[in-house]
Amino acid sequence: MIWVWCACACPKQLSLRTKVCLLDNGFSLVELVLAMAIAGILAAVVAPSLFAALPNYRLKSAAHDLQRHVQLARLEAIKRGTQVIIEFTPGAHVSSGRVGSYTLCVDDNLDAVVDATDNNSQCDAGEPVLLRPLTMPNNVSLTATTFGGNRMVFSPRGMLNAGGTVNFQNDTILGQMTLSIVGRARLQVWVPASATWEAWD
Repeated sequence: MIWVWCACACPKQLSLRTKVCLLDNGFSLVELVLAMAIAGILAAVVAPSLFAALPNYRLKSAAHDLQRHVQLARLEAIKRGTQVIIEFTPGAHVSSGRVGSYTLCVDDNLDAVVDATDNNSQCDAGEPVLLRPLTMPNNVSLTATTFGGNRMVFSPRGMLNAGGTVNFQNDTILGQMTLSIVGRARLQVWVPASATWEAWD
């Protein structure tokens, strides 16, 4: 509130004279302090829950990233008419660490010559890399896969050489991606109370 001198219209029985008028212009200092206090209280209440949810968000985000890259590998195999591989490097979980990675490559060096390294189901030097090694985010670990040699191999028809699983973990949650032979991915989370895997949307 700002106090200024101005000419105000007064009741008819009084003449027009100079008065102090109150002009409503923005927020007063009291209103501003009150708004900041409310914002501080809300932040104190909400912030802990947000920080608690962050590790689980990172874990699920890593699983969704792999889900997208699986589809990319499948489509590239069909488009290029050759094998495309996702090669995993898993590791034991370390709290607050960044453990495990994976890369995508085309299993053909595209030199128009059939080489020993073409279609050998692994990423070799000179073969096109579609995704450089992607390391897990903080406090997320890619701990294990059931694919032979930790390699997921898509044929030129977009089919996997075999179905399998990939496990993700943080300090409190174990998540798993299950893949069928046609490359369909399903995310699950381990529920200790019931000792079962449940859908993880």
